[in-house]
Amino acid sequence: MDLLEISAPPRPENGNIFFGTPLTPQQRIQVVSSEEFEQIVHEWAYDFLKTKYHEVYQLGGSGDKGRDIIAYIDDTKKLIDIYQCKHYQKPLTPSQYWVEFGKLCYYTFNGDYPVPQNYFIVASQGLGQDLKDYLEKPEKINQALIDNWDKYCKKGITQKREVILEPELLSYIQAFDFKIVQEISTLRLLDEYSQTKWFKYRFGGGLKKRPKAEKPPKTLDESERNLPYVIELLKAYSEHVNTCFRTVESLNGNDYLKDHFQRQRVDYHSAQSLKRFSRDEFIDEDPYTEAKEEIYSGVVDICLQDYKSGLIRVNTTLSEARKISLDGNELGKINPSDKSGMCHELVNEFRLKWVK
Repeated sequence: MDLLEISAPPRPENGNIFFGTPLTPQQRIQVVSSEEFEQIVHEWAYDFLKTKYHEVYQLGGSGDKGRDIIAYIDDTKKLIDIYQCKHYQKPLTPSQYWVEFGKLCYYTFNGDYPVPQNYFIVASQGLGQDLKDYLEKPEKINQALIDNWDKYCKKGITQKREVILEPELLSYIQAFDFKIVQEISTLRLLDEYSQTKWFKYRFGGGLKKRPKAEKPPKTLDESERNLPYVIELLKAYSEHVNTCFRTVESLNGNDYLKDHFQRQRVDYHSAQSLKRFSRDEFIDEDPYTEAKEEIYSGVVDICLQDYKSGLIRVNTTLSEARKISLDGNELGKINPSDKSGMCHELVNEFRLKWVK
């Protein structure tokens, strides 16, 4: 027997003294409870699937007829996709799924819902190889389902009665095209789920990188022309030079005012793009609104002071806004242009005015 001196073990890879060794998202989704898996599927359906379909509904309980999620492809509600979600401790086997194939055939045979364009299986542990083999050769499912009908489907489809394999139903199952059945792997589920705002709350990773602020359109559309911030700026310009500017085009004769207005538009649209980013990344809290409230508190008294003209009020207020620190905000870096743009949004809300 060889005796080896015990050497110092290395530090665990990716180990953290506060959180231990983290699980990857794929490992994490395989150990979540059935309740959490159901919540993940709900969040995925709400924030990802809804962007792909005309309408999406989640079903549940004994009356779902083999449909956890039903997605309508268009407004006719005749073309549908079905998602059936399963949480098990091990990969799905055929014996665990015959009853679901039975429900699909039985309820479409009865006309409870149309045959779906696609029938997706979403399983927390994925599919076992035997079930995958059936999906790769779907023509084998028909006879195998018939062979297993009495054992799994006769009493398993509905609690109201036994479902006997009558000749018409038998012929329907024999002719059913099971090519519509597909698997959504855990990797695909996580990839699609990662595009939702809920992913970071469950699996971490932080905020996505904020996209570059959108530049304003070269010409104002009618909706922007009528925004209070545009109207108030025109009033401030009019007061400053004692000339009535009724339209943005009337500024063309004054290079300074024309350029000033374009800068304000850039700032306003920068703030609006930050607002959309905040809305898309956060669930219940709204750090953009929190930041805007900080800006309002920091500039309102400055704005209310007396000035020789509205334009001086604009410039003084915006200059103060750009100095305000928002370092503690969850959005991270908030640019000076965003802060100025928030002031213009506050004008839209009639909380600031450039001309008394």
